[in-house]
Amino acid sequence: MAAAMMEMRSRDFGIGVVDACVSLWCGSHSFVTFCDSDAEEITGGLWQCRTVLSQPIQETPVAHVVIHLRSQVKLIDDTGNIHLDFTFEDQDLIHHWAGAASILGYHVSVKWEVKTHVALSHFLDCVMDQKQAVRGAGHQNLSTDFEASRREPPETDMPDEAESSYSEMESSSAEDMDFIDVGGRKKQTTDVDRQRMRAALEAAGLPLDFDDITTGALLMNVFEASDENSEGVLTHKEVADLLQATLGHFGLSEWDTRTLLTMANETDDGFIEYKPFTQAAPELIEAAQRRRALYNERRDGAPTEVTPEAITVTFGDELTETSRLMVEACVHLDPNDTGAIRRDQFRRILHNRHDRLSPQEIQMLLQYAPEDDTGNIQYTTLPEVLEQLRIDCIHNALVETDVKTLRTQLILLLRRQGLTAEAQFSPYMLRNVLLAADQICISRRLIFVILGMVGCNHQRMCDAHEFIQVACSVISHLYDTVAFAKIADRLTAEGEAAQKQRELDELNAMVQGMSKQRAADDEEEEEEESVMDREQVEKHLIQYVFSLKDEKHRATLEWTRFYDAMQSPEAQQVQFSEQETRAFLANANVDENGEVAYVEHVRTWVPIIFELRKSAIYEPYMNGMAFDLEQDGLQLRDMVEFETDFPLLPPEMRATVTKEQKGSRSSRRRDSNAENSLPRLVSRRMSGSVRRLTKDHNFDADDGDAVKRVMAKRQSLAARLASCKLQVGNEVATKRGAARRAQLAMKKESAAAAAKPESEA
Repeated sequence: MAAAMMEMRSRDFGIGVVDACVSLWCGSHSFVTFCDSDAEEITGGLWQCRTVLSQPIQETPVAHVVIHLRSQVKLIDDTGNIHLDFTFEDQDLIHHWAGAASILGYHVSVKWEVKTHVALSHFLDCVMDQKQAVRGAGHQNLSTDFEASRREPPETDMPDEAESSYSEMESSSAEDMDFIDVGGRKKQTTDVDRQRMRAALEAAGLPLDFDDITTGALLMNVFEASDENSEGVLTHKEVADLLQATLGHFGLSEWDTRTLLTMANETDDGFIEYKPFTQAAPELIEAAQRRRALYNERRDGAPTEVTPEAITVTFGDELTETSRLMVEACVHLDPNDTGAIRRDQFRRILHNRHDRLSPQEIQMLLQYAPEDDTGNIQYTTLPEVLEQLRIDCIHNALVETDVKTLRTQLILLLRRQGLTAEAQFSPYMLRNVLLAADQICISRRLIFVILGMVGCNHQRMCDAHEFIQVACSVISHLYDTVAFAKIADRLTAEGEAAQKQRELDELNAMVQGMSKQRAADDEEEEEEESVMDREQVEKHLIQYVFSLKDEKHRATLEWTRFYDAMQSPEAQQVQFSEQETRAFLANANVDENGEVAYVEHVRTWVPIIFELRKSAIYEPYMNGMAFDLEQDGLQLRDMVEFETDFPLLPPEMRATVTKEQKGSRSSRRRDSNAENSLPRLVSRRMSGSVRRLTKDHNFDADDGDAVKRVMAKRQSLAARLASCKLQVGNEVATKRGAARRAQLAMKKESAAAAAKPESEA
């Protein structure tokens, strides 16, 4: 009995009591308990113990996260009644257990009065998950002592002289074979590469004892260190935080990292499978580094700053309306008014607003949208996020401002759409090209505007040369920081002048009296009555334009009938400009049956047209006067210099073009511009040059050099023809606009003359 009492007062007894308690609810966690006292026998019946819990597995036997449990065991009496109080980490919550202990040999048997095993097991898992999240975010170094000891290089018994000679031999061999694997091929490393690798390893909390680690292996180590459960997936927020912390040392900006993240395969639940991503990441990172270096060289010094005020004066109305619509949709999915929705819900909202956001903007918004700790999207800051996205798009226009690279991507996409020797496409196919241009991030409004600037012939087809020339000229101009700053300054000055004019008009109205003010109001009412509002335009197009062509009454029309309906006299009553009509047609969603749901199309794009009429930055582009006035330095870029390096038609297609095909294409181009004499004259001269060029060069298809020379000259003539067509079209639009303004002025004068006797009376 005395021996048993002495055993109950020993240090091992206290440790055994704690072990008996922890084993009931620790689950798969491993643990070890220590007693803070070094004495073999505890006086007073009070033990202070600490327990370290971890969860090593076969794949990662070194514990990355441990939990410390502090406990106090108190022996109540000599019969073995004990009380056990313990806490997790530094928490204030105290768990109290009571029981009776007995010693059977060297084993402590405890009979507890409370049974909360399941609750404590769940509580332990929650604490473990919290520490894993903190470690994955990189905010705190939670490496265990054992883990750090395993990372240290092993000691060697090699003598100092031998070790020195071995190091020299190793360094000399490294100089001879200094290559690392990048994307499946060998790339020579430099001191800069090693420094970037070491900086990235240090930022990720990984060991620095190897220099020639590949980029893919680096990312894999970073992701696996965060994936404590070895599930092969991480949340979008975790991957984004890790990439921002790691790739910043590779010379990549935050924009490059977010662009790289759009390449990852994200599930509907917001998880990313990082193993396939790390396999493709090296080539993507290398390409991003090259583009960033070329962009920095092309900027020639410090870039012009794009301020939020400049974005407000140029795109303010557009961004305000877009954010309002999306926030309303988010609020509908947030009945508890938490200010956050699930990531998959936010993605569906973005895709439903395809008339407001381009696919490229949607991808970047998913990277820019702020997330909480659970991965939900905080939509209340959406207006600021849209503004910042537009600023970063202009500051990081790597491809948009490089005409050669931009033209190459558009040509590749045209070939993917089915480029033929005729080099002609339906308008909606050109829209598909711009929507699929994943190397650039342009707005949906700009896509609408560009499509309105490309003309169509009588066969409802658009010329690919003209499309490339217009798209490259407009995109490279609007995304140049210097040109954009000039546009913002001009619009700011015009806005201030307009505000002063309104104030002056109000003052004149007060001085001149109410009679003349009533006459002016009557004139404004008559003018407003002559122009349809948005609802009237929608009603007129649906009931009096498209429904008359819809013989089957299915609210759909074949593409050709839909196109012809917009050219009818009934459609002219809505007073769309030529550019507005082109853009309206080009944005039609043609299904697999070649039909257009015209009701949905009208209600989607007519509001966009009315909003563009109020847009100060896009107004010159939509009235056909942008290139004529050279607004803010805008000019049509000459594409001939790029045709030799990368022609529109591939070599095999250029070699198979016959003289009959060339002649028929020339005649169709002449017929498509039969509205006035000048386009016919230009087309006739250009086509004649093409025919003479073809006639004078009788070459075989195998003569590659001759084919290249002739086809380069022919592409140059075609580009000049497209430029002349566009110039003539703009002149015609200008004349029509002047005629409409003169007609409206005559109406005002006649109305004033009719109202003059009444005002005198």
